[in-house]
Amino acid sequence: MRPLVRPYKDRPIAATPLDQEVTWVEEGRKFRAQIWDNPVLPGVVPGPQQATFRVIAIYDPRYD
Repeated sequence: MRPLVRPYKDRPIAATPLDQEVTWVEEGRKFRAQIWDNPVLPGVVPGPQQATFRVIAIYDPRYD
């Protein structure tokens, strides 16, 4: 799971495509959340019996 493009041995490794992106305004600041649903962990075989989870990366303009 890779939220941003990363270099590896002088070559870029693509970011994992998003499932959803949400924006909202709080106290005059615009926040953004990138969401990935049901990512698969390394070494895990996907299936109905596997536990699932959600990854949410929140971008706060105060920490640019």
